[in-house]
Amino acid sequence: MARICVVDDSDILRESVAESLTREDHRVTMFDDPVEALASVKRVGFDLIVSDLKMPRMDGVQLVRELRASGCETPVIMMTAFATVSTAVEAMKAGAYDYLQKPFDTAALTVLVERALEHDRLSRENEALRKSVEDFTNRVP
Repeated sequence: MARICVVDDSDILRESVAESLTREDHRVTMFDDPVEALASVKRVGFDLIVSDLKMPRMDGVQLVRELRASGCETPVIMMTAFATVSTAVEAMKAGAYDYLQKPFDTAALTVLVERALEHDRLSRENEALRKSVEDFTNRVP
């Protein structure tokens, strides 16, 4: 079970994504405003963020940039109905884990969420092992 933040200004899509993730036993917190979501992510922390690309006040790419600038490495899956190669490249360069084109089926979302969570878990585990090896190496005469 992961703590997932869903950010989308569309009530229907936000609730649909949250319902799909809840059925997979994840705890989901929803936001219709990316500025509020950003504040909550910094304050509370989440295991994964699923965000729309086009939203008022702050788009999804800017949300990812703000997260990365604050040191937050939480994986972000970007959703958009306006899929182009340039928007996908921009989202990935900003630090998004992956990109999902709307409309999508819940199976595609579920697979992508599990893959992002597993990738993040393995990255953190790898970093912990690397630190253990460094600590051990520094203690050996």
